[in-house]
Amino acid sequence: MSSAGHILDMIKRLGQNRSLRASNRLKFKGDNRETIYSGTDKHNKAIFKEFPKEQVEQAVNQIKQDSKVKRRKELTFLISIISVTSILMIYWIISSTDYSKKPQVKDIVLSPPKIWSGKQSDPLKVPFSNYFYSPFTVNMEFEVQIDKSYTMYDNDMVVDNTINILFFDNECNFIGKLLPKNGYISWMFVGPTKEGLGPKKVLYSLSEMDTNNDGFINENDRPNLYMSELNGKNLTRITELGLSSIQWVGKGNEIQIKFNHAKESNDSLYGIFNTETKEIKFTNTPFQSE
Repeated sequence: MSSAGHILDMIKRLGQNRSLRASNRLKFKGDNRETIYSGTDKHNKAIFKEFPKEQVEQAVNQIKQDSKVKRRKELTFLISIISVTSILMIYWIISSTDYSKKPQVKDIVLSPPKIWSGKQSDPLKVPFSNYFYSPFTVNMEFEVQIDKSYTMYDNDMVVDNTINILFFDNECNFIGKLLPKNGYISWMFVGPTKEGLGPKKVLYSLSEMDTNNDGFINENDRPNLYMSELNGKNLTRITELGLSSIQWVGKGNEIQIKFNHAKESNDSLYGIFNTETKEIKFTNTPFQSE
């Protein structure tokens, strides 16, 4: 082959190589899709359908909304489970706590029991005094008359569902109520009962607040230990802690309280309350008489 032939052959090859460049190749768009199915019947060809933008946005928003509803249902279910579990735990704690249990009263001298008619017109004598009192019950609040008699003891001077105490003087004139607003009184007694000890005071286990939030003030609410004069005046809270025993010590002007949260005898907690100064001191050792 001559030199001229070689030159023409090189020019021809350069032209072929130029046609094979990537920039000159057909791209997969537009009419190029038709070449894929060039040997396929028109009825069997794939159809590339475009959806309106509004329809696509509507579908996406619906998916998002469905997802939110699903998450909301799952959250509601979880909250319901937690609420039910919490209610069951609270009920178990309340049911396992006997707030109405009366603490042991040491060195108490009991008089014979009395029979009370349950009527305010027939008040009871306050021990060691010239005053009288009458338990005020739920039935009295709603003016429901019940023909019933009660057996009363010196160490438990109230009846079931007592919500207040009415006090009267020696001529049975009304002095006043123990509480300005009704609560729940699970027990009441006067001490010290031994001769020569005093001054005499009235002690109460009294619930003033709805501590378990059930809408009522009753025996299921946390009680506090209170003290008043024999006529119901000067009501004073002594402590809010649970008690296992109460004992007048010293000259009868102090009350030793043993708290029931101590589970071991060597881990006991006592409170010494002075009925005159109305102060309480805590100690791990019981009162030692002189």
